Amino acid sequence: MKKASVTFVLLVISFILSFGQTENKVSNVNNAMPSRISMNVTVPKQTQGATFGEKVQTGIVDGNCVVLFPNSQAFSIKSEANRVNQLNSSETSKVNAGLHATGGALAQGASLVGGALPGGAVISAAVCNYGNEKPIWEIHHAGNEFKMPSNLTDGDYELAISLDAGSKDAAKVRVFFGFVVEKGTYKVVAANTRHDTVKNSVGNIR
Repeated sequence: MKKASVTFVLLVISFILSFGQTENKVSNVNNAMPSRISMNVTVPKQTQGATFGEKVQTGIVDGNCVVLFPNSQAFSIKSEANRVNQLNSSETSKVNAGLHATGGALAQGASLVGGALPGGAVISAAVCNYGNEKPIWEIHHAGNEFKMPSNLTDGDYELAISLDAGSKDAAKVRVFFGFVVEKGTYKVVAANTRHDTVKNSVGNIR
């Protein structure tokens, strides 16, 4: 009886240790994931949709290409790390101010010294239906701003943008945004430098 009790205790200890190792492995895998917002996209319900009549703005802030949507959803693309980060409200305010300052300085023919620099121009932008890579709308050489197509019906879409990286190390940056259209407005729900990752993220949200 005593021997059986000892055996049972050893089995319980072995199970606990095995579970702990498995949990550590899962934790290590999650910690090793690149910091891409499409790994765990969460769009708060209070996030307002952007209207199609307003412009999407692009540029370079602190050395990174940025994309700012009309509803204040802003994203920074780090080309060297192949990563996209969604900016918080204070970072978005800085980007918004920087992009406006850049535009004003360039309009006056002055060179701007500060966080925002000329660059990040749109080489091309295209919208596709979710799950279909054939563009239903596209634009080329749009400068640092463009308007999304206003004839999109409710549903899931993908926006692919190629930006002038403004760097000697990279000619351009390509980024993909998964977005949802509802009742005449749209909001981004996934972003990445890889098309398939955005596609999977939007699919998971659905």
